[in-house]
Amino acid sequence: MSGTVKLVLMILAAVVGIVIVYKLLLGLISTVLSLVVPLAIVLGIGYVIYLAIDRKALGGGRRFLP
Repeated sequence: MSGTVKLVLMILAAVVGIVIVYKLLLGLISTVLSLVVPLAIVLGIGYVIYLAIDRKALGGGRRFLP
């Protein structure tokens, strides 16, 4: 094979490799986000409920030191 054909094949292989890596990373990121976002929402709601219950349980009406 001539040098030009090898160069074209190497460039083509590099482009195909980059596309495959890009698609794998995109799939991995979307999988992680599909797990993290709902978990973050549930934890946020739980934290708000915890704060609401915790303030009442500790007697939030008493005075604080300045």
